[in-house]
Amino acid sequence: MKCVDAANLKSQPFDIPSGLARILINKGFAAEWQPAAPEKGTAAWGVLSFQFDGRPFIAANCPACKPKSISHAQFAYDGDAPQAMTIRHCGITEFAPAHIVENYLAALKRFKPRPRVEREELQPAVARPAI
Repeated sequence: MKCVDAANLKSQPFDIPSGLARILINKGFAAEWQPAAPEKGTAAWGVLSFQFDGRPFIAANCPACKPKSISHAQFAYDGDAPQAMTIRHCGITEFAPAHIVENYLAALKRFKPRPRVEREELQPAVARPAI
């Protein structure tokens, strides 16, 4: 059983047989060690746009769990129902905040796809006259 010093509950935990641990805990010399609960973070939300065409999307990052998935955003959504966007992190589920949904829908209304730029075909080099 893992125990810690009863006088200093933040001391390094140590393993001792459970029978002896119960005696020490009952006498007040030790306390049962409880692992710290994992941190639950609050996601940071924003409306960004894709670099290649400028289409907006909702992005979210959690500073506590830091899962990496889409470029610099841990979670991303682009679609027609942002009210239903949920992210699952740190053992919790969060919905996109109302003001982020409003900003996204406004950006989506303003969005006009950028025209695709075709690369010019390379022309052969032309010899310059000598000076």
